Amino acid sequence: MAPVPTLLVLPRYPHPESGTGQRSLLFLDAAARLGPVHVVLTDGSGPLEQLRARPGVGSVSALASPRITPAGRLGRATVGATRLIVPDLAYRPDPALRGALTALAGTTGARAVIFRYTAPHCAAGLDDRPGLRVMVDVDDRDDQKYASRLARRFGTAFTRFGPAAPFLSRLRAVLRRKLARAGLVWFAAPDDVWPLGGVETRVLSNAPHAAPDTPPPLDPETRAVLFVGSFAHRPNQDGVRWFLEHCWADIRAACPAARFRIVGSGDWPRLAADFPRLDGVDYVGRVADLEAEYAAARVCICPVREGGGSKIKVIEAAAFARPVVGSSHALRGFDPRLTAHAVGSDSPAAQVAACIGYLRDARRAEADGRALHAVQQAAHSRAAAIDAIRGDITLALAGEAQDVTPARTPPEPPR
Repeated sequence: MAPVPTLLVLPRYPHPESGTGQRSLLFLDAAARLGPVHVVLTDGSGPLEQLRARPGVGSVSALASPRITPAGRLGRATVGATRLIVPDLAYRPDPALRGALTALAGTTGARAVIFRYTAPHCAAGLDDRPGLRVMVDVDDRDDQKYASRLARRFGTAFTRFGPAAPFLSRLRAVLRRKLARAGLVWFAAPDDVWPLGGVETRVLSNAPHAAPDTPPPLDPETRAVLFVGSFAHRPNQDGVRWFLEHCWADIRAACPAARFRIVGSGDWPRLAADFPRLDGVDYVGRVADLEAEYAAARVCICPVREGGGSKIKVIEAAAFARPVVGSSHALRGFDPRLTAHAVGSDSPAAQVAACIGYLRDARRAEADGRALHAVQQAAHSRAAAIDAIRGDITLALAGEAQDVTPARTPPEPPR
């Protein structure tokens, strides 16, 4: 098969430390198996030379668009509000971006353009056509991010029947209409999938970026509760705050040797000033050796309560064979075999009890961690995800109807 050049449009640099970056790298590495990948960054930041040196990358371009990455806090707030209130306006094409991508596709000979997220796809305004297949990885559905955020603040009735309902309905209609112009669309969870007429849709749940070949053994002496996530991602901050406010004091009272370690990029130590009376909390921030953190952990938590897609924190903990306690929202989108061995609850008491149980019973923690690892290896490995993406792209380019296995065929969601 002749090499297949591809354009990969990313809203930001694919840092492997972030969930967004890890998923972007899945698509980059999958497309690179077919031919040169010409990466387009719509914010232009990050170590571009390092990205250019990555195997399979043909070129790296920066094409800014205010529709995708608005400048400044006010610009971001304005675009965020406009997407919900006037989605037709917010998701309209950017002629400059469309022209630049069309020209780049011509000079590189690209046969496919893959957009990470819906907003870049909408801003580009490119239609799927023979010779240039348009593919979109939705990942976090924009309407779900708004709905979960509003529901957390005002209750689910506010989003389903109250003032927010017509705005969310209009947003969904616009997003579905825009996605129907693509040729292939990936979603991150079965419940996220929209029927899009003749457009091929696939489910691609997240996979860990740097899973160990052999997970570190669980130290029976450790009493560490671990959270891993970027401080810049607001749902991470909100989830950790919730856990500190509603769970940690009770866990610490029952297990005085327990420590809560908050690890990830960004200014996590800034939270310490907000919880001066809580003992046993290590506001760590970025670490050089993430594997060492997992090796020292008894249990991992994921108290994130909003957003879309599937949570990389859950599957990464499974890759390191550590038990998981999280919100029901955090466990959505994963293989039922995996969630059967994790604890998902929105009740503080249930999360407290689960953490205490694992802290007191190392054998149970080890058994559940190994069960999660086995499912992760079977259903959520990075190699399997890359193979699936490559197969999807290949068949889409061939114009063939895909032979979808039951494991990758999501049920049609209620409309």
